[in-house]
Amino acid sequence: LKSVEKELRDQIRRLKSHPSIALWCGNNEDLGALTWYEESINNRERYLKDYEKLNDETVGRVVMEEDKDRIFWPSSPCAGPGDYSDNWHSDGKGDMHFWSVWHEGKDFDYYHTVKPRFCSEFGYQSFSSLQVVNTFCPHDQFDLTSPVMLHHQKNNRGNQIIMEQFTRSFRYPSSFESSLYLSQVQQALAIETAVTYWRSLMPYCMGTLIWQLDDVWPVASWSSIEYNGRWKALHYAIKHFYAQVAPLLYIDKGRVFIKVANDTLERKDVMVRVRVMDYEGNVMEERNHSVSIDSMTVVDVEELYKSAYNRDDAFVVVETKCEGVTEERSIMMERVKNSDIKKSWIAFKNVEKNSDGSFSITLETKHPAFYVVVESGNIDGRFSDNFITLLPNEDKTITFTPKGHVEEEILKEELTVMDISRI
Repeated sequence: LKSVEKELRDQIRRLKSHPSIALWCGNNEDLGALTWYEESINNRERYLKDYEKLNDETVGRVVMEEDKDRIFWPSSPCAGPGDYSDNWHSDGKGDMHFWSVWHEGKDFDYYHTVKPRFCSEFGYQSFSSLQVVNTFCPHDQFDLTSPVMLHHQKNNRGNQIIMEQFTRSFRYPSSFESSLYLSQVQQALAIETAVTYWRSLMPYCMGTLIWQLDDVWPVASWSSIEYNGRWKALHYAIKHFYAQVAPLLYIDKGRVFIKVANDTLERKDVMVRVRVMDYEGNVMEERNHSVSIDSMTVVDVEELYKSAYNRDDAFVVVETKCEGVTEERSIMMERVKNSDIKKSWIAFKNVEKNSDGSFSITLETKHPAFYVVVESGNIDGRFSDNFITLLPNEDKTITFTPKGHVEEEILKEELTVMDISRI
């Protein structure tokens, strides 16, 4: 305990001047771990006393002595000082870690069963992209259950959970490459489902932290950024579902909820365009709303009853415009495997090099295309946007910034595109 105290005083004095520190947290999941192991289960009182002596009486005391301006939060997750509730399943107070969707294999809709005040850890796995897999896996091992691919999957049930979800929501992928793509699609959809719903609960729920940001080696994981720095579909989706002024779409109990969140410190005037479309690209309904949203507020825009539509042939697109910034999200009335999605026929309408070395890439499609992901092959770089919905007669231009000098013709040869109609 004396060693812990000395270390704490050194580190807190070194770090407390940093304005980015919101609070000091005593530990990660130590409290919950007392119920995970035979030794602590059989002798809980002893282990709990040791925990209190180390965490509350030593760590907490020293933190509050050294930095009086910040909060000490005993553990992540926990229900607060002196409360030893199970905050993996209890959502009434404090912060929550919610892993039932991943570890228990629950459906994405299960995120709607909890209303955390702050969800400080949740996540969903995906495989690395083909470009990263190519760096460690020989072509004769291109199978999700091959020895090399399994070596790069350190969660015992990881592949099983991912593939079960394939069959639950999608049509089973026809190739190894499609499986990698689909894993990243469903990872993005899982996290978007959670964040969208929990943001809609503001101010009851005021925050979410996604596990995890990046990888330390090329692996199947919960990361949104791959080992080589490439963004997964999830990281592109994060830009949109965490936008300060954002449309929130989710389906619950047979209804499509359409809301708009304003996370800024000012009141915002927002134009909202709602379209219900079929998979040919026809607009069946369209409405426009002008809403004024207070700071740190969510407003209800519309509720649609799924039963009013041919759900196999209907999806909703919502677009918000606020101070020159446009955000767009879409949601299908039914799961992909039950939807009458047409083959998209996406094309690169134009690829043009800009004066700063970046490239403008314009995409067009014959039919609505969902979860569109553009890849740059062996050329490293970053897209301005990705994991998008593409509609007929509404071309979209995204920017690709390579890490180094690239000729236009070389990039054209490397560019590929994938969407859900091609799996």
